Amino acid sequence: MTATKQPAGGKAKKALLVLIFFGLLTAAGRVLTLNEPGNFWYGLLYHVALAATIGGLADWFAVTALFRRPLGIGWRTEILKKNRQRIMEALVDFCGRDLLGVEKIKGIINRESISDMMISYINEKGGKEKISAAVEAAGVKTLASIDIDRLARELSPVITNIIASIPTGKLVQHGLNDMTDREIGGPDTLASYAAGLGRELLHAKETQQVLLSEAEGLRRDYTAGGAMREMALSMAGLSPERIRELMNDAADKKLAEMAQKGTEAHEQLAGWISQRITAAETEGKLTAILTEKQQELATPELIAGLLASMMRQSFGSGAGDSAGSLAWREHFRTLTAEKLAEFAGNKVWQARLDEFVKEYLAGQLEAHHDFIIDLIRQRLDELSDEELIELSENYVADDLQIIRINGSVVGGMAGGLLYVIVSMAGRLVAA
Repeated sequence: MTATKQPAGGKAKKALLVLIFFGLLTAAGRVLTLNEPGNFWYGLLYHVALAATIGGLADWFAVTALFRRPLGIGWRTEILKKNRQRIMEALVDFCGRDLLGVEKIKGIINRESISDMMISYINEKGGKEKISAAVEAAGVKTLASIDIDRLARELSPVITNIIASIPTGKLVQHGLNDMTDREIGGPDTLASYAAGLGRELLHAKETQQVLLSEAEGLRRDYTAGGAMREMALSMAGLSPERIRELMNDAADKKLAEMAQKGTEAHEQLAGWISQRITAAETEGKLTAILTEKQQELATPELIAGLLASMMRQSFGSGAGDSAGSLAWREHFRTLTAEKLAEFAGNKVWQARLDEFVKEYLAGQLEAHHDFIIDLIRQRLDELSDEELIELSENYVADDLQIIRINGSVVGGMAGGLLYVIVSMAGRLVAA
């Protein structure tokens, strides 16, 4: 409601020119009628111009009286200033209760489709990128604001109690039962895995070095009995490398057979594994080991440290540029894009959004509508009489000048019509 001073309007200049024109025409008409008193047309011109001048002056007085004192006359003038309070209350009532009434605004809101506006914003006005950026920033800021050490300390007793309550004996017993259950392939799987692991160990560089050393020792022990043995081994080509090769072939063949289900070697290995697993000392040792580790883990300090380390790795350092934060940023962007795409085709979600937003706006409108009225009244009360008059003139005074033009035109027409009637009546009477 800040008034901006506008240049003098064209209508005001036109109204002034019209008034001057009819004033000059009145003078000219009067001179003509004095020279030729009986001339009908000169009389008509004079009376039209005179009535137009009077009408223009009257309407100029009326328009000016709205804002100030025309010709210094204070009676029934300065209407806006003198009736300010009543006019302001009427204006506040019109704007606040009629133009911006609660029911009118609610009716406008209810006619709109909030979901359509939302979809249009997402797909056509860059809303998807803006919403994704906002969700990402809010999510990362939330993660960065987490007190990781405090949260880890609060969670550690809960996790400690869970760990301490684990029945290690039953856990070991169930685990061993599963490992010996042939229906789920326990021993067979373990035998195949153990044989495969044995083959990997056999071909490892360190294992081959040990086998070569053993082959050299065996050959040295055997040839220590005499030169004939050395000659026999040499003729047979049994160098340490060849002996190692033979050992590798035999071991690899045996391990391959153990890994193959259905072979005798595999069944023997699986049976041996089952026997070792079901041995009482095995269960006791495993239970003791797990119980010991359970007791080591079931301390709040250790759990708190582990939790804090895991959360820092996941959430990031809080600066927004760590690996954890980058991962969460991508997660937020992907999740937002998925949900926005799903919203565009989900009529149930759209109906819920419409209902929620409209109910929220209606509630806020009813709760704070008086604020609109108070705001209008407060702003109007801040204006002095001079500022109010200037503001009103800047907006409507130029348009009010058309009243002056119309007054001159209508006055001229009325004056001409009355002159014609009087003239005709006079001639009829004379006749």
